[in-house]
Amino acid sequence: MLAQQSPAARRPLILILTAFLLLGLVTSSINPLFESPDEDLHFQYVRWLRQGYGLPPAQAAADLPMRQIAAQPPLYYLLAHWLTLPIDISDADQVIRPNPYASSDQVGSTANLNHVIHGADATWPGRGAVLAMRVLRLFSLLLGAVTVAGTFALAWQVFPNQPSIAHLAALFVAGNPQFIFISTSVNNDNLVIAATTLTLLLLARTLNRPPTTRRLVMLGLALGLATLTKQNALPLLPLTFIILTAFALVERSWGYFWRWHGITFGLAFLVAGWWYVRNLLLSGNVFGLRSLFDLLPPRPDWPSWSEFAMHGARAWRSFWALFGWLNVPPPAWVYVVYNILAIIGAIGCLGALIVWWRFNRGRLNEHTAGEHLARAARGSSLQLWLLIIWCAIVFVSVWGWTTLYPPQGRYLFPALAAFAVLWAAGVNTLTPFVWRHRVGLWLGAGLMTLALIIPWLSIVPAYAVPAAPTPAAVAAASAVETTFDQTLRLRAVAVTPNDLTPGQTVAVTLFWQALTAPGADYSISLTIVDDAGLVILRQDSFPARGNYVTSRWRAGEQVRDEHLLTLPLSAPAPCVCRLVVSVTRAADGTPVSASPATLFQVSLGDLRIHPRLGLAGIPNPVAWNFDDQIELVGYDVNRRSLAPGQTLDLALFWRPLQRLRTDYVVVTSLHAPANGAAAVDAEPISTTNVTPAQDWQVGRLREEHYRLTMPANAAIGEYDILVSIFDSSTQFQLPVNLTAKAAMLGRVQIR
Repeated sequence: MLAQQSPAARRPLILILTAFLLLGLVTSSINPLFESPDEDLHFQYVRWLRQGYGLPPAQAAADLPMRQIAAQPPLYYLLAHWLTLPIDISDADQVIRPNPYASSDQVGSTANLNHVIHGADATWPGRGAVLAMRVLRLFSLLLGAVTVAGTFALAWQVFPNQPSIAHLAALFVAGNPQFIFISTSVNNDNLVIAATTLTLLLLARTLNRPPTTRRLVMLGLALGLATLTKQNALPLLPLTFIILTAFALVERSWGYFWRWHGITFGLAFLVAGWWYVRNLLLSGNVFGLRSLFDLLPPRPDWPSWSEFAMHGARAWRSFWALFGWLNVPPPAWVYVVYNILAIIGAIGCLGALIVWWRFNRGRLNEHTAGEHLARAARGSSLQLWLLIIWCAIVFVSVWGWTTLYPPQGRYLFPALAAFAVLWAAGVNTLTPFVWRHRVGLWLGAGLMTLALIIPWLSIVPAYAVPAAPTPAAVAAASAVETTFDQTLRLRAVAVTPNDLTPGQTVAVTLFWQALTAPGADYSISLTIVDDAGLVILRQDSFPARGNYVTSRWRAGEQVRDEHLLTLPLSAPAPCVCRLVVSVTRAADGTPVSASPATLFQVSLGDLRIHPRLGLAGIPNPVAWNFDDQIELVGYDVNRRSLAPGQTLDLALFWRPLQRLRTDYVVVTSLHAPANGAAAVDAEPISTTNVTPAQDWQVGRLREEHYRLTMPANAAIGEYDILVSIFDSSTQFQLPVNLTAKAAMLGRVQIR
């Protein structure tokens, strides 16, 4: 793969690969096991094979341990199975303990960032399933190194004798924090990215000179490996077909056509075709995706442009750095740096394409254009088009996936090598020739430095175990001195602030002491209850933001347990609320009593919630966006507690975001939180529509009143106040804030 480069050109690559492997080892050591997307499911696939069950059924199912991963082609898992054969992984159930409170895919969460409960996996290198995970992570890291080397070779193939472009492209890949993160996780993406990069390299070499039998054999094997790893490599097949067909047409030989296609696709079919035939015979679906859609139903409607923008921003961030289960972001300045680098590369790439176009048409020569631009334009035009087309194919496929599911940046990684080569060519174009080596050195050092420090700024704090509280901190807090289950003693609590408004966050710090070694996991529940006895907010978590479960506590140990509670915008105000704490056994959810009061809940003090007013004095300001058509900006209710037969008056404040083209029906309802069953529905007093569309003026506030009369047989309990909007002609329900179906305006209690 690297035979065409001189030893002097390959030396920097060796340094880049060494730095990448070291960065990967560091990232793997600080990122807890199973804390990357679907890593536990990928390992469960390997475990399934190790248990002797063979390949999973052709249809993914919820009762399979690997769930939707069962629909993936098996090559990565077969290799992982063989690599871990000497290791006993029978203890996997003790190692993989899902966190029931995990905040997966929730950027901005401050607690329960961990997808699994950690403890047994803290040892290094460990044994059993822990050791197997570390071996597989190392295997994935080596596959990442193949991608880095393949990127270097691809850049050299497209821009021969331009070492600065090849080195910078390899650094772009090796210094991408998200690529390093994925390369240190158990994930079949690593194999498909490497196989795709090698396939692109072979296709680029094929475009440079007529294909040989040896290259066709290698191309067929690479295609087979890629398509036996993941379905997102399948677009390589028609791309390869078009390239080989074009060469056969140029040669005007049907013999070449049949021979080239026979060797390439015959080998690819021998490697991967059996799996797709198996799918067809067992499930009637050749690609195995039908069962995936059955297990994870795609969204039924087309996303709005706002959703596309939101998903695109998330995919862009997770292309660079978004760790954990897409819930551990780096500092905001990191994205600013990478955005600047991307813009510079894009501008330079556009300039390089213009120079290349003029140079290849004889409108530009090396003397008039400057040596640095002319030399950058000497890449093969067909090879450049190959990279551009492949980037476009991957982008379109991810965009299409966005119409079904939220995308992730790693879905773009099969084109990472192509992106890197184009970006490096762009930077190279903007750099004066005499500065190239220096600029490349600075950029490379910067990329690798960022890749080193970013995990320490994000991953390490996300899963850190808190330091033991100081005696001064405990003394400064409010004493509680309550013992739960004769095991956990709550010594004190600190709450700040005590006065707040809806939407604000209150920090609650609990100071615990283990009277004996708990030996089991307990979960902590913090609840805010208003003066009518309604639950405003309840948050369940394992101690220390989920990072230090009680089964790891030692007898006599003291633990600082921090919680952040964000009041919903629908919280009643003014209100004097109570903050209470309770403890349950995680194994069965049984609440444990507290002594000496023998209660299941212990009061931690009062919180005073003050009303906040929006513009124009709107009470209870909110921001519920109904499909970019209408925004609910505030509301008011006349009571929070009522009896059957009484009436709840609800005032809603609307603001249209654009000119309405149809009438809408507003439905206000009360739903029981437990099962979502409606207690009562009501319509606007004047009409079932939001009034005729022509009566609305964009940006002008409108106040409407609704009345909900409780039936005489209404069930006693708590109910959510929900507001939804339907198109009067199509009955289409407008999404709220992109994903929800209704706006929740707090709760009422029927006594």
